[in-house]
Parts: sequence; structure tokens; C-alpha cells
Amino acid sequence: MMEKKGMEEKNSVLVQNEKDANRAVAKVMRITFLIFTLVYLLNVVGIFVIDMGIMTLAYVAGSVLLWIPTLVVCVGKQQSGYVKYVLILCAVAFVTIAASTLGYHVVLLYIYAIAIASLYFSKRLNILTTVLSVVGVSVGQWLDFALNTLPDKNFTNPYKLIVYGIVPRAMVLIAIAAIFTMLCERTAGMLSNLLNAEEQEKMMNHMEQMQEKSRQTSDELFHMVKELSVITEA
Repeated sequence: MMEKKGMEEKNSVLVQNEKDANRAVAKVMRITFLIFTLVYLLNVVGIFVIDMGIMTLAYVAGSVLLWIPTLVVCVGKQQSGYVKYVLILCAVAFVTIAASTLGYHVVLLYIYAIAIASLYFSKRLNILTTVLSVVGVSVGQWLDFALNTLPDKNFTNPYKLIVYGIVPRAMVLIAIAAIFTMLCERTAGMLSNLLNAEEQEKMMNHMEQMQEKSRQTSDELFHMVKELSVITEA
């Protein structure tokens, strides 16, 4: 009975963490929208040299992806288990669009979806996000090269793009993802240990209460026997 109750409490904590993570992701992606808007405006004034047609298309698509989490979590109040996968897919798709449009300017953004996935403390989700991110980033780099969106003098042909661009960046992304995954496992382990410790403490308190009640019952029986003895002797 105690084990079942402990499992229910643990599941309750994990479910609450997932709901909090969903809200946090929605907020992060709203902030990202503001930054992406600033990037678009910088392209308008000539800081970036991306074709305005391509940049506008990317801005519209990226903005939709960045607002979907807010619409699903904050407006639609959806908190089912599938929600985190929707949010992660939106993040990966946004990174793909950014990579295909802004090229080498957004290399640090490659870990965006992986960092978001780490909020859920799930190794499986992190691995899935890593695979999707590697695919998305690779596709984004290839589109950037094929469309000549933002020419990179280091990648003048497909061979150089793959050998010196896509493969090395994919390896770095996987290495960083491994660190995030280990941090997730460590955090989840600490949370589990904390919950187990609380369960043990509750169990010990329960046992102490039972022992106290047992002692009180024994004392009462002793007094009853003693009183009966006095009455019998009389």
C-alpha cells in the first residue's frame, strides 16, 4: 500500500514537472520570436544580406512555429503527454528554417531544440530530439547551399559542404547533446532519490506512530490486567 502511494506521488511530481516544462517552453519560444523579429528587421535595413523574399517566407513560417506552443499550452490548455513532442517538433522545424536561411550566423542555435528537450528530464526525449536536430540541421545547411541563400566561401561544392560542414557540425551537436542527456539523467536520478527519501521518511514516521499506538495499547492492557488482579484478590 505504501509503495503504491509512493509511486503515485512520484508520478504526480513528474506530471507536474512536464506541465511546468510545457509552459516554460512556450515562454522561451515567445522570446525567440521577438529575437527572430529583430533579425528580420536587421535584414530589412541591410545588416544581413539575405533575399527579402526568402527571408520573409522564413520569418512567417518560423513565427507560426514559435507561436504554436503558446496556442497549444496557454490558449488551448492542452497538457497531454503528446504536447511535449509537438513542442519539440516545432523547435526542430524552426532550427531547420533558421539554418537554411541564416546559414553560419545561427550555428549556436543548432542546440536550441536539445536544450528545450532537457527541461523534461527525459533521456528518451533527448535522444529523439538529438536525432531530429541532426537531420534538421543537415537539411538546413544543404538547402542554404542549394538555394545559395547565404553563400559561404568555405563550402564551394557539395563535397566540401558535407565533409567540412555537415559532418563536423553533426558530430559537435551529438557531443553537446550527450552532455545535456547526462545532465537530464543526473537530475532525474536526484529527483528520484529525493522522492524515495521522502517515502522512507514517511514510512518511518508511520512505523513510529504504529509503535506508539501499540505501546499505548499494551499499557492499557497492563493496567486492565492489574485492576482485574486487584479485584480478584479482594
